[in-house]
Amino acid sequence: MASLKEIRQRFDALDRQLVELLEQRFELASAIGEQKQLAGMAVVDAAREAEVLTNVTAQASATYRHNVAAVYQILLEESKRVQVARLK
Repeated sequence: MASLKEIRQRFDALDRQLVELLEQRFELASAIGEQKQLAGMAVVDAAREAEVLTNVTAQASATYRHNVAAVYQILLEESKRVQVARLK
């Protein structure tokens, strides 16, 4: 069994990867915000948000499905913030 220190090192490595992926996602959210602005669209797209939540929860194991949904709800809110900031 791995020690607490080893587990935390693995956790830290995953966190570094997550930060990189989150930054990439926010860059894409900014680009989406720009496209929405050019098309005269609103930032909020409830149908797309529902689609994203459905897709990611379907990919998650039953054990963590609720947790994945909760994290993605926050992620979607932050993505909208990025889009709104792009409009300023």
